[in-house]
Amino acid sequence: DNLILRRAQIKEARTSLADLKEEMTSIKAILKQNSARTVQKTNVYLTPTERDVLELLCRGYTNKEIAERRSVSKDRIVKTVKKIMSMTQTKNRTELVRWAFSTGYVSPRRPS
Repeated sequence: DNLILRRAQIKEARTSLADLKEEMTSIKAILKQNSARTVQKTNVYLTPTERDVLELLCRGYTNKEIAERRSVSKDRIVKTVKKIMSMTQTKNRTELVRWAFSTGYVSPRRPS
């Protein structure tokens, strides 16, 4: 009896693993399809410092607040933001935030 039950469990486990593998393949395809529509490709490379500044900017921090948080001068942040805007060909902070979200450099936070 135990042998028959154990064989049935093993057979069921194999089926479950095959089903799981098939489901994972489907999920990967859906994720790939969705990300192709939401994230744009970009040739812009940002340094870790530039990424950090961009992240804080996207969270709504002012240049002064970013400078205080990073322990650098406000002028340094202004130069960094201008450099990022030049590389991304954006004209203002709003366009820069949109660019950051659309390229996936920063992910928009959803209210919980």
